Amino acid sequence: MNDKDNQKVDGRYVIICIFESLMSVLYLCMAYILIATKIFENIAAVFRIPFGILLAIYGVFRVYRAIRKLKSMKE
Repeated sequence: MNDKDNQKVDGRYVIICIFESLMSVLYLCMAYILIATKIFENIAAVFRIPFGILLAIYGVFRVYRAIRKLKSMKE
């Protein structure tokens, strides 16, 4: 590969990492909204809280993957 191909790949990976980071923040925000606010109080807490916990766990997992991918890009 030449330098131009490497720049395209690097740019694409940067965009993917930014997107993954934003989606991670979105999942964590949705988890907070479901668990801690009264916006969705019409949904029973039996469903709302476990779903919020699952979203939080998935959001943390996505943050971990994004950080790992950023570290591997630096190498």
